[in-house]
Amino acid sequence: MPPNVYATLQDLDDQGIASEALGEIDPDRKLKVLASVSRTIDGFLAAQFKLPLIRWGEDVTVVCCQIASFRLLANRGFSPEGVDQMIVKMHDDAMDLLKIWSRDDGAVPDVLDSSANAVEQQPSARPSVTSSPSRGWTGNGVSGGRSSCGVPFSGGNR
Repeated sequence: MPPNVYATLQDLDDQGIASEALGEIDPDRKLKVLASVSRTIDGFLAAQFKLPLIRWGEDVTVVCCQIASFRLLANRGFSPEGVDQMIVKMHDDAMDLLKIWSRDDGAVPDVLDSSANAVEQQPSARPSVTSSPSRGWTGNGVSGGRSSCGVPFSGGNR
């Protein structure tokens, strides 16, 4: 199965920077950069989702277009100060969002991954831990602050 490309040339025109800024760049070059950025996105999403993705939302497409716009302009040349500061900020914001999506902190993109038990916007690449019920130990030692022989527990974080 070929890898996903998360944006089209039309998406790049609609969601990236103004299409006039990229107008002189060859469409084949744009497609190659969109594919490369999609692999970058996969690298971040693989921490939480089983790839390849079955479906992705506009949030992933927008991030792809923003990073691709930056890479295409960086190759062509632009001034990162002044008017072009927005391009750098757009790229940095997109990269920050990818970092957030790769962490286990509840912020997830609108995707459906390829795991057997896939649920939309539910990471499935996380390890699953199953345990028996607690046998009296708590995060601060044993229940009630006493050891199994009845001696008060004085260690741990109390």
